[in-house]
Amino acid sequence: MNGVKIPGYAILLVLWMGAFMASAQTTPFHLYSDCDRINMPAFHCPTQNLSGKQGALRFAHPFFVNLTPENSGRWIDLSDGCRIWTISIHSPGAKSLNLIFDRFKIDPNSRLILYSPYYEQPILTFSSADHTPTGVLPTIPIPGDMVVVEYQQYKGCKETPELMIGAVNHDYLGIFALLNNNKVGRFGDSGSCNPNITCAEESDIKGNSKAVCKIIVDGTELCSGTLLNNTRMDGTPYFLSAAHCFRKQESPFSTIFFFNYEVPACQNTIEGTKMQYITGGTMRAFVDTFDMALLEMNKQPLPQHQPFWAGWNLSETPPTPCHAIHHPLGDVKKYAITRDPLVKTTFKSYTNNGVPFAPDAHWLVKTWHTGTTEGGSSGCGIFDANNQLVGSLSGGEASCNFPQNDYFVRLNRAWKAGAAAEQQLAVWLNPNNQPIQALEGTNYYENTLERLSVIKTTDKPAAHRFNGQQMGFVAGHNIYRLTQFAQYYENIQQAKIKGVYLVSGKTSNYSDQTFSIHLWRDNNGLPGSIIASIENIPVSTLKYNTESFYEFPNTIEIKEPFHIGAEISYAAQSIDSIAFFVNKGTIGLDKNRLSLSNGNQWQPYTDLVTIKEPASLWMDVLASEVVLKSEEPQPHKKETLYLYPQRVSDGFTVAIDTDTIHNLMVYDMNGKAVINTAVNEQSAYVPCQKLPTGIYIVKVKLNSGSVERKIVKLPN
Repeated sequence: MNGVKIPGYAILLVLWMGAFMASAQTTPFHLYSDCDRINMPAFHCPTQNLSGKQGALRFAHPFFVNLTPENSGRWIDLSDGCRIWTISIHSPGAKSLNLIFDRFKIDPNSRLILYSPYYEQPILTFSSADHTPTGVLPTIPIPGDMVVVEYQQYKGCKETPELMIGAVNHDYLGIFALLNNNKVGRFGDSGSCNPNITCAEESDIKGNSKAVCKIIVDGTELCSGTLLNNTRMDGTPYFLSAAHCFRKQESPFSTIFFFNYEVPACQNTIEGTKMQYITGGTMRAFVDTFDMALLEMNKQPLPQHQPFWAGWNLSETPPTPCHAIHHPLGDVKKYAITRDPLVKTTFKSYTNNGVPFAPDAHWLVKTWHTGTTEGGSSGCGIFDANNQLVGSLSGGEASCNFPQNDYFVRLNRAWKAGAAAEQQLAVWLNPNNQPIQALEGTNYYENTLERLSVIKTTDKPAAHRFNGQQMGFVAGHNIYRLTQFAQYYENIQQAKIKGVYLVSGKTSNYSDQTFSIHLWRDNNGLPGSIIASIENIPVSTLKYNTESFYEFPNTIEIKEPFHIGAEISYAAQSIDSIAFFVNKGTIGLDKNRLSLSNGNQWQPYTDLVTIKEPASLWMDVLASEVVLKSEEPQPHKKETLYLYPQRVSDGFTVAIDTDTIHNLMVYDMNGKAVINTAVNEQSAYVPCQKLPTGIYIVKVKLNSGSVERKIVKLPN
């Protein structure tokens, strides 16, 4: 373990810190000392069978506490009127720690920071935007056996924050570390037979994967689950998982949903980002004897999460092959395929309370022909040949050595497991009780974000060096003291750019340097003027062989080819603390796409190397409304929606020429939905003779967006 980094408490340091509080400083001040420390009781690691899937994969032990600014830690008053509350929590032997705040409500201009004194990564920052309806805030794990909490109160704030730490969760299996040579809950932990989702050749499997999340429940359990569409197609974030993953009534409040935790571009040694997540949810339906839990996330997933709301099917005979998408042992997203028909059966196992599962409520997967499932896969969905979800994983015997006998709750059996709304899926996923048995998935957002990349799955990007190990990195510190590295996206005609993904191949946890990301205009194949930047990113926040995502403050609209890349600086004594991934001999093109600069002049990469092979910088772009250069941008054609008659007695017809009507809703003047129907055609007749006389709004959802029209309902 690295040495503890604890700066002193000189008064000059306190004064220096105060100067930054007024600008909503979001980096930790490292102010803890032994007088702030709260020590958890001694804990002895239990044994656990990691191959079993009869329950959620428990990785941590909860210590229940009641720590508030009123009874723990200390306040530090700064000279400018700002205040800091700081407390450190130590649980000896923990591989990581995560906290659950039973109360979290703070001033809009103040910040709550969590970090480890041993590691630079990760630093968690929370603001009033992270308030939840229940006031409960779960946090992702922090590596090491100590976590420091700092509440940085803005000088204009007069109110006492509502902060109460209710649980400290001691990771004994090792989310970030090794335990008795068994890796658990970290990148690369799952069995070698599990293929990465980004390596799947089937595009439909990749599409469904955007609906699948890794979840941490109560800070102690690892499971999987699926974001599901409903017949209103309104983007409500309903999430299906297994009931056995939720041990307490309050468990949904402290659930964390991780999106896109997967290797990028089928590069199996590169860990995907874990920083796209949503905290907390509400349980909408729960029946433990059917092992069914349907949650609604506290927030709708952001467009940059690239979410997909999966479709579902209540069929008694799902078409094959079927596939499951999951996070085995908390690892990056994997998939499994069976070519056998699913078999109706009874899973002879038990709920968390020891009650047998309902009879004839499960599908049996006899054999996985690709991949398998493991602990941590619990709750994952299984999809039929039409890419619609038909069940969720309860457990079974399957492993890499024995890929057989897994049991999934049948969606059609859990659909109306009980009479009450909280005992069935139907009320939530088909709220208007439409006569349908299946529903397609949806991207929901009108302008879907896509990831643009120059890397293919067959490429081998790495932190390449110039000729000779002592010459430094092609895209990083090197003997030429190059400071800027840029990738040319020459085939883009126009796009709206949201952010940038990059992969770091060498980092330094103790570097005090920063780097910047730039978007440049093209100047005859080399970078020209800067369009936009993300400045002063600490080098210490990068993680080796791991993907990071950075978002521009505003969406950048471009209408020309562009360059994307990074700018670094050089410390006085070290030139070997940062490197970005480069792919040599890239994508079979003769043109060079990587440009380098010493700060004064740009030149192609091939001008600096003996072997004149083209190369590319691995910086992917997240963008919407992308038009490739080979395509002719088409002027936006506003679709004409036909609705007739507008003065209605028995019913009306809606139609459109070149688009598809997915969903149609009719609202009264109070905003209440009185008709909701799925269409998926270019026209539909809507009977409405039962509506009272009055004025109504008809809202039609199309591929190209939504259109509204008024109708007048006449007396019958």
